[in-house]
Amino acid sequence: MDKQTLPKALLNLFDNASEGLWFMDDKNIVQFYNATFYQQYDISLEHSTLDDWLALVHPEDRVRLTDEVYTYQKGHTSSRVKTRYRVKNSSGRYLWIESTGVMVEYCDRYVMVGVNRNISEEVFYSQHLTYVANHDSETGLFNRHKFLQNAPDLNEDEWILVCCFTQLQQLQRRIGSDAMERLSSILVSTLNDVLALRYDLYRISTDVFVVTVKQPLEVDQVLILMNQIESTFNSLSQACNTTLASRLGLGALPVGDMNPDSPLEQVFSLSEYTRSVSSPVTYIGETRYEIDRYFDVQDALKTAIESHQITIVLQPIVEASTRKIISFEALARWEHPKLGSISPAEFIPMAEKLGHIHILGMEVLVQACQYLVTFDEINKARPQVNVNVSAHQLLKIDFVDDVLEVLKRFGIAPERIVLEITESYLLDDNPIIIGILNKLHVHGFKLSIDDFGAGMSAITSLFRLPLYQVKLDMALINEAMLLDACLKFITHLCEFGRMHRITLVAEGVETIAMLNKLTEIRMPYLQGYYLYRPCAPEFWLEKSAEVNRQAMQV
Repeated sequence: MDKQTLPKALLNLFDNASEGLWFMDDKNIVQFYNATFYQQYDISLEHSTLDDWLALVHPEDRVRLTDEVYTYQKGHTSSRVKTRYRVKNSSGRYLWIESTGVMVEYCDRYVMVGVNRNISEEVFYSQHLTYVANHDSETGLFNRHKFLQNAPDLNEDEWILVCCFTQLQQLQRRIGSDAMERLSSILVSTLNDVLALRYDLYRISTDVFVVTVKQPLEVDQVLILMNQIESTFNSLSQACNTTLASRLGLGALPVGDMNPDSPLEQVFSLSEYTRSVSSPVTYIGETRYEIDRYFDVQDALKTAIESHQITIVLQPIVEASTRKIISFEALARWEHPKLGSISPAEFIPMAEKLGHIHILGMEVLVQACQYLVTFDEINKARPQVNVNVSAHQLLKIDFVDDVLEVLKRFGIAPERIVLEITESYLLDDNPIIIGILNKLHVHGFKLSIDDFGAGMSAITSLFRLPLYQVKLDMALINEAMLLDACLKFITHLCEFGRMHRITLVAEGVETIAMLNKLTEIRMPYLQGYYLYRPCAPEFWLEKSAEVNRQAMQV
C-alpha cells in the first residue's frame, strides 16, 4: 500500500499514534507507518523487507517469529495473530514488542497488515513480579512457591535435603538482623564446596531450607554427604566469626518417597525432628517409622490428656526396716488405641516442649487424689502419694492455686501429697522456682528431690530447700553396689537425713542383694521392682485388706 495514495491527514494521524502500523505485501516488502514510533529503530520506513526487520529481532526469538509469519501466510486465514518478541533499538537495547497482524485481500492478493506495540514496561514489570513470586526477599534464594512449582519435575532417584538453623533466634539476638544473611551465605558456600554446584537451594521458611541434589545417590552416600555438609558448615561459620557458630539440622528425603500432594508436610516434619530429636537422619526404613511415630504421638498427645487416655499406675515406697508401704508414687502411662504403649520417656518431654505438661501434671494429680479418696473409704491407714512436678509447671504463675484447687475438690490434705522435682532442674538455682517451692511448703505440701545423684547433684539443695524427702537415683544406687566409696557416701547421706529429718529413698531396688546391703547401711526407705512393680490403682484397692493389715503410718 503506497503511502502516496493515502490522504495526508491520515498519515499525520498515524504519525501521532502510540503504536506502529505496518503493511507487508505477498513479497514480504514492508512499509511502516508512524515515524515517531519507528524512528528508534535502524530501519527504513518505506520498502524495507521482512528480513530487514528480522535482523533487529533478538536471536533467541528470530526463528520462532519467522516460523510464525510463514505458517500464518500459508494458511491464508483471516484470523488475527499475535506474538511477542524482542527488537534491538538504535542504542543497542532490546525492547519488547507485541505484534498483531491479520491477512486481508488487497488488489487480488493476500497481504498482512498490523500494529506493533511497545510492551517493555509491561514485560519487565511482569518479570519483576515473577522474580518476587519465586525468590526470597531477604536472601535472594528460590522460595517455597518455586519449590512447590518445581517439585513435580524432580527425578525419583534424586534426593531432597532439609537444612534448618537450630539457633537462629539466639544468633539474631546476639549479632543483629543480618544473622540470616550471613548464615545463608555460609550455607551456600558449604553446598558449593560439598555438592560442586549440582543442586538447587530454596528457602522454605524463616530457618528452613531445602536442597534438591541433582544426582542419584545410595543411602550411605547421602549420610556421608550430610556429615560433610555439617562439618564444612561448622568450619566455615567458626572461621567467619565465632559468634556465628550454630548447629545445622539435616534430614534427607528420597524424591521417590515424597508425598506429591503435601511435600511441605514432610519437609517441616524433617526439620522439626532434626531440630528436636536427631540429626542427620534419612527419611527411609526404620528411621521413617520412628519419625512418623514421633509426630503421631505429638499430634495425639493433647487429646489423650483431655480424654483421660493417659492414666496412672502406682508404685509403693516402703519402709526398709518393716517393709510397710508408706507412700505410692503416681506414674503416668499411655496406652494408645493404635500406637500401643507409649513410654513416659517419650511423651513427657514432648508435653514439656509443646506446653501441655501442666494439664498432664494436673491430670496425674487428679487421678492420684481420686485414688486416695477411694482408698480412704475402705482403709483406716492414710498413705501419701508422690506426684512428679516439672520445672515448667513451677514457672506457671497459677501453679500453686491450681494444685490447691484440685486438693480442695477432693478433700485431700496437702500433707499427703509429696511433690517430686527432678534435681537437675534445681541446678539452675532459679529464684522463681525456689520461691514457688517455699510457698508450697508453707501450704503443707511435702517436697522431694527426685533422681538425686544423676549427673551433677545439687548438694546445696539439701541446705537451701525445705525438703521432706530425697530420692537417690538408680544409677547412684548401682554404683554403690560396686564401689565402697560410693556406698560410704550414701551411708553419710542417710545419717545426714536422720539428723535433719529428711527421708531418703533408694530407687531401683531390683535384687535381694541390693535390698540386704541397703538395709545394712540403714537406708530408711526403698522403692523398686524387687519390692513392688507399678500397678493400676485397682490392683492396690483390691489388695487394700493386706495393706490395711500392715498398719501403714504417715
